[in-house]
Amino acid sequence: MKYNEEIADRLKRKYNLAASTIRTWKYRNHIPDRYVDPNYKPPKKANNLEIEEFERIYDLKYIVIKKIGGIPDYRFRDHKREGNHALVSKNDIKMIKLAMRKVQASIQKYLKKPSEKKLVELLALPIIRKEGLLNNNKVYDKLRKGKYDKLTEEEHNYLQQRLENIASELPFTKNIELVSK
Repeated sequence: MKYNEEIADRLKRKYNLAASTIRTWKYRNHIPDRYVDPNYKPPKKANNLEIEEFERIYDLKYIVIKKIGGIPDYRFRDHKREGNHALVSKNDIKMIKLAMRKVQASIQKYLKKPSEKKLVELLALPIIRKEGLLNNNKVYDKLRKGKYDKLTEEEHNYLQQRLENIASELPFTKNIELVSK
């Protein structure tokens, strides 16, 4: 639809759109058709508890935000940059929950019965930043070089403790029981 100031203003109020969105429409001289479609329903907004969990992801040095499947990384940037006013939808939360639970399941698998194969599977997850997850240069270097069997008892214990701590602090996984050996 061709840009119209009155319609844009009405849509801004109706859908709680950012002023920057309206400026973009004006610059392009076009309003996206979905907004004038009578059947259009905007995405449902996440609740405050979910948004708090969402914001915790920024502080996790072992999560690669860009790799959380199904969520464009600009959604995280916009939310952080715009003073937490950018929309975080229920669907975004659902995708993050799936990703975090996949990480936790992989950690749990390793903690239940540690093995090189299970650790490699965990470290192969696209959303894992390996050096941030391990947080220990000696352990990281050995694992990067494929020397799992060369880890000392102390390094194994460190790895076990580190993964237990991570499993307990992952967002959206609080009601999932932790498994320890």
